[in-house]
Amino acid sequence: MLVGLLGMKGDPVLTLGMLSCLQKNILEAPAETIQPFLDAILTRIQPLFGAESEQVQAAAFKMLGVLTKFVGSSNLQQQIHANLMCMLLHLGGKSEEVINSCAFTLCPSFSIIGSAKA
Repeated sequence: MLVGLLGMKGDPVLTLGMLSCLQKNILEAPAETIQPFLDAILTRIQPLFGAESEQVQAAAFKMLGVLTKFVGSSNLQQQIHANLMCMLLHLGGKSEEVINSCAFTLCPSFSIIGSAKA
């Protein structure tokens, strides 16, 4: 249900709540439980990287970083490649929260980009 709602435009507070809840579940659930939903999650968070709210952007980038534990997904590798420049550009941005989330995501992303598993 949360995954389906993520792509909807609306209240940033609601979006932040959904991202927070989803992130908590991803961190606590076994990988085999999350794996079937991984592509849907990746697809839904991608538009949030350009959200008007810096808090939503930061939460979306952090979610991508959390998802890097699922290295075997080719869609994850594609999302990282597609958003690499965006994350690098945000490192020079004004929002400390977005900068920290991008840095959090970039560290594991570089190993995935060159990984034979991904």
